[in-house]
Amino acid sequence: MNWLIEHVALLVSRHRRWGWILLITLSIPPALGLLGFQRRERQQAQWAEVAAYKEAPGETPFQFVGAPVQFLLESDGFFNASRITAIRDAVAGLEQRQMVRAVLWLDTLPARGVMGLPGRLLPRTLDDSLDWGAITERTMAQPLAVGQLVSPDGRALLLQIAPRSMGSKTLAAIRGQLKDALEPGGIRVRMTGLIPIQRALVRASDQEHLHIQLTAYAAVVVLALLIFRKWTTILIAVSGPALGTFWALGWLALLGEPHSDLDPLLPVMFAMIGFTDSVHLVVHLRQERLGGRSQPEAARLAATHIGKACLLTSLTTAIGFGSLIISDSEVVQAFGRGAAIGVFTSYIAVVLVVPLLGASFLGQRIHLGLERDLVTRHMERLATVVDWIVPRARRVAAGGLIVTLALTWMTLRLTPDDWLGNRIDTESEAYQAMLDCERSFGGIEHLRVAMDWPATARQEEIFNILKKVEQACRDQPVLHSPLSIRQWQEVVPLGFLPQQVRNQFWRPTARRAQVAVRHGDLGIATFAPAVKQLERRLDKLSAENTGYQFTVLSPAMNRGMMIQGVVRELFTSLALASVVIFTVLAVAFKSLRLGLIAVIPNLFPLVATGGIRLFWNPTLDIASACAFTVCLGIAVDDTIHFLARYQHESAGTPNLSGVLRRTFVAVGNALVMTTIVLVAGFSSVFVSPLPTHHLFANVACTTIAAALFADLVLLPALLAAFPGNRTSRRVADPQDAS
Repeated sequence: MNWLIEHVALLVSRHRRWGWILLITLSIPPALGLLGFQRRERQQAQWAEVAAYKEAPGETPFQFVGAPVQFLLESDGFFNASRITAIRDAVAGLEQRQMVRAVLWLDTLPARGVMGLPGRLLPRTLDDSLDWGAITERTMAQPLAVGQLVSPDGRALLLQIAPRSMGSKTLAAIRGQLKDALEPGGIRVRMTGLIPIQRALVRASDQEHLHIQLTAYAAVVVLALLIFRKWTTILIAVSGPALGTFWALGWLALLGEPHSDLDPLLPVMFAMIGFTDSVHLVVHLRQERLGGRSQPEAARLAATHIGKACLLTSLTTAIGFGSLIISDSEVVQAFGRGAAIGVFTSYIAVVLVVPLLGASFLGQRIHLGLERDLVTRHMERLATVVDWIVPRARRVAAGGLIVTLALTWMTLRLTPDDWLGNRIDTESEAYQAMLDCERSFGGIEHLRVAMDWPATARQEEIFNILKKVEQACRDQPVLHSPLSIRQWQEVVPLGFLPQQVRNQFWRPTARRAQVAVRHGDLGIATFAPAVKQLERRLDKLSAENTGYQFTVLSPAMNRGMMIQGVVRELFTSLALASVVIFTVLAVAFKSLRLGLIAVIPNLFPLVATGGIRLFWNPTLDIASACAFTVCLGIAVDDTIHFLARYQHESAGTPNLSGVLRRTFVAVGNALVMTTIVLVAGFSSVFVSPLPTHHLFANVACTTIAAALFADLVLLPALLAAFPGNRTSRRVADPQDAS
């Protein structure tokens, strides 16, 4: 590694022409990627729980339950000739254009007619002379209608639709035709369902991609202006990260890495991580120039000394990102691979560009005004923190250890949880309509209870037990409007039911019936206990009725268990990454002591964020768990730079207090700058309307800010408390600080 770094340093300082040629050559592949050349077509990586809407293996999707697309119609009242006619005509228009395979709404429901034969719930011929009060009363008494397709107050209707295509254009066309036909007549039309929600998520992510990037880049430039003051220094500092981001995005496109909902965060991370390395290089370059070094020599020393630390930080950060690949979630895998690729491309770009520009005409006056920098001029004053810590090192270290353990205990109490509202713009039509469906109908999703009966069971007995299953579901506050063949049979004789509907609720040859129950977007932490209680109730019912077996089928439950598994995988990857990272540190610094010392200041920011999270939101979603893993790699960066400078300063001197003070001043300058930039950069993500991005940014900003405290307070205390064999006991004397 040393050989490679030294040769790169010579290339960018004394053989700059070849350095520029290498830079141009390395830019060709990513440029081809951004121009459209791809190794394979890029696909959209999706959260697995939204990918399918079939609720049971081998079942025909959607006859009465589980429609992929639903339209919520709202008005001050539907039971009059003009509005029912308008809806009929709109549905007929969709069927004539062959845009849908099936539509279920009030007009398609049967009713008990003359002599018990099936009739129509709504009259075939509509006019104002009909007794609409009686029609309303009959509809509201229909168990297949109220709470299923019409709200109890009669102000909301559901159209459940199976489109012929799930493409965005088809859905938009259906929505547009319904709105054009119904809204002029006073009927509000909104589309929802799992498929529209997924489409809204992808659309919002794509729309915010550029917005987030531009906001983050603007934040970097503004902060660089405040920190460095000189436009030439700013240009040197931002050029490397800009090129690194270009390379990273180009390589992702060239390799055909799949898109994911977390994609808008990647360019921000590439820019922020690249800029932190750039700041360290620029700060060292200025210090060398201020010390009287020539431009080429200053560039060589910066590339040699800081390049090694930056390579180590890139390696540990990539390990943090790369550990996400072990997840079973396609989105998490894509995010981890993309982030790891971006880290290395950013490092290469920065370690080449900054020294090359620093050795050019742009770097001639880079060191002038160093003492007037916003951060630099305050670092000597802040160094009194080290003077205070060293005499109290053991107490500070013990306090830090105790607080870290307490915060770790709090973090482990976080409950894995996630729901659709965590990942979609809560102001979108699909989400708002879903919430209104929850208020009017109990939700757009269904849980099913499959009941198998013995061969000797009679239909009357089966229906009595079905009634008990319905009541068991009704007794769970989060479950609504249970529906079974028993209620259908009250309306239409079984023999007259359409086969596709009958098969969803009643399969006598297989000796199986099903009860369908509506529920909302609850999150697994709320939903799982209700399902467990229902299962216990069904187990008791099974024990009381020999031969009867009950099985709960719930896509939402499956999603929740998958999410919990992903979060646990992410914590496993976090633990694995931690072990690997600190092993790498021990090997890189050739000191097991330093590797162990680095554990606390890098664990502290993670558990500090977890502890704070416990108070305002005791759940842990996938995006936040990803952020923890990502921030481990970023937090270690500061520790590496501090330890690298500490080893450099401690060579040949027993004065630990002086070593720590010089390290604090030299590295603290860059650490404060990079922390400000990282927090500001990740804060730019808050411009996104997606809660997923907000959750990620919350964890990132809190963790990175806590990492600065850990590296400037806890790390010096640990180094002073456990100095190893290189120092004498007198170094803890406060007089050494002078």
